[in-house]
Amino acid sequence: MTRKKCKQYYWKIRAGALQYTIAFSLLVILVLVSFLLFNHLRKVELSQYELFDKLESDISSARLIIEAQPKLFGAPEREIKLDDGLFLKELDIKVKEWGFLHTVSISVNHKNMKRKKTYLYSDDIHLNKLQPSLYLSDPRKHLSIGGKAYLGNNTYLPPHGIREAYINGIKYQRNSLVHGTSRKADTKLPKLKGKWVNMYNSLNDGISKKDSILNWNDIKSGSIVNSFSNKRLVIRCPNKVIIDRKIIIGNVVLHGNDIEIRNTSSLESCIVLAKSITIDSKFKGAAQFIAENNIEVQKGSILMYPSVLFCSVDSKEEGIMLEDNCKVEGDIILASSQKHLEVLKTGRDSKVIGQIYCHGIVTFHGNLLGSMYCRGFIDRTKEGVFSNYIYDVLIDIDRLPKEYGGISLITQANGKKCIQEVI
Repeated sequence: MTRKKCKQYYWKIRAGALQYTIAFSLLVILVLVSFLLFNHLRKVELSQYELFDKLESDISSARLIIEAQPKLFGAPEREIKLDDGLFLKELDIKVKEWGFLHTVSISVNHKNMKRKKTYLYSDDIHLNKLQPSLYLSDPRKHLSIGGKAYLGNNTYLPPHGIREAYINGIKYQRNSLVHGTSRKADTKLPKLKGKWVNMYNSLNDGISKKDSILNWNDIKSGSIVNSFSNKRLVIRCPNKVIIDRKIIIGNVVLHGNDIEIRNTSSLESCIVLAKSITIDSKFKGAAQFIAENNIEVQKGSILMYPSVLFCSVDSKEEGIMLEDNCKVEGDIILASSQKHLEVLKTGRDSKVIGQIYCHGIVTFHGNLLGSMYCRGFIDRTKEGVFSNYIYDVLIDIDRLPKEYGGISLITQANGKKCIQEVI
């Protein structure tokens, strides 16, 4: 190899080494820049996550603070600002009546991140330490109790008291007639709050042009979902309407004369407002059913928490009927003007977890984990008709689950309870 060729080969090697060095340096720089960029994005991501987490925490804290401020719920609608000094930013609170319940929307906007959640609220009836298991105000006759009937704490008995009785050949089988404190009831039932008595008319008259209004015949979709952030959706149901194979969720009022809910349908958080309501056997869902005349809940239906059954009754042909094996997780209210009418009937093995207020007479066969106000009982057997006789039933306020809220029927609420998040 000549000296000239060796020199050329040497410079080629040096040039190649320089190229590799430059390439390697660029690779190192690229890796370093990528690492720095990843760290920066990671910090931004963590910062965004921490901000999101803080806003979520503030909303959860506000949800609990609102429970202790029942005065916020005094008006049909109210908007306030909430800041306890620990929040990242002031929260916007919007409270609205929703039938017997309230919706509370909590929102916050900080650094281009907006969070909003809406919850259903009820009254916290557990704060009423004298909430009765039973309040029976019949001024004419004592209460007869037989079989394995169980009356819990704070039972208010009629002026003529309570006695053991043989019913259908069955004597009373427990050691105590009342399990806890018993008190004397007044001869008149404590008055239901006026706003509850007038609930059907109030909702019926409150439908206006401010609402989004559709006719049932115009509904083609199988799902009707309306957020509580939107205007209330009122669906008019003329004549008799059967709700079949429909999913109805949220800020929706079904409004009509005669509405039947089939067990192929699903309801959640909505209101059914009609003169007459029929709930098909084995239906399962959660809603407020508010009727002028009557409600029939057929066999095996489950109305989940927080459901409400309300009926304003004026004649003996009207009222609420729960057939056998029905379960109601919520409150049942009958604001009858006819105090001697039998307006509430519950079938065998029925179960209510909540409250019953009946300004009339009750036929009761089942279990009540909660509280009952009524003017009297009636039971019909093969042997005859028995007035103020109960047997093999359970009525006990202490078995109402702590997580359950309810409607403050008589007195003003001392506190509220957040039930669940809604859309």
